[in-house]
Amino acid sequence: NHLRVGCLLNYERLAGIRRTVVLVVCFVCAVRLTYSQPRTETKSELPKERANTFSLYAGMGIKLGAAPAMVDYINTIADASQRAGEFATDVEFFGGAEFPLSDEWGGALEYAYLFKSYTLPTSNAGTYTLFYNIHMPTAIAQYVIPGKGYFVKLGGGIGYHVGSVEQRNSVFGTDSTYTARGFGIKAHAVGETAF
Repeated sequence: NHLRVGCLLNYERLAGIRRTVVLVVCFVCAVRLTYSQPRTETKSELPKERANTFSLYAGMGIKLGAAPAMVDYINTIADASQRAGEFATDVEFFGGAEFPLSDEWGGALEYAYLFKSYTLPTSNAGTYTLFYNIHMPTAIAQYVIPGKGYFVKLGGGIGYHVGSVEQRNSVFGTDSTYTARGFGIKAHAVGETAF
């Protein structure tokens, strides 16, 4: 009963690879499990206006993202027949807590973990294995629009994100790890209905 729409702008610096701008613009239809404070039931058959309450949530989703510098790097090390596309899907696990600040304003603390892996054949009959992941804790401010049996929360936040890329070359048996840290911003929209 949830549709989670996210837009994440995350500026990553990967050592050994030029500065990367990761732009993830996506519609994430995610399984989102939520626990909210119970609401007082009314005897009226009409739906009650949803209150801004404390809730815990967790879930997973698939994101469509573009990382131009990562794609350029992959295409320089991979065999010509295995070129990476401009857009790729990533898996994201997330969880957090939402809390009311007033009837119309709320806040959230969220942690998300995003990852993707590639196994690429190379021209010298070996493979490159690349695995990247990003840890994204974020503090979010939300404007709450309550309605009869539903509510919508719109907002945005900022967090200090940490990412890494691990690379393994099967021919030479070498491992390399590149890390980056920096601030990221996030647009956040949540809708919840009575069912």
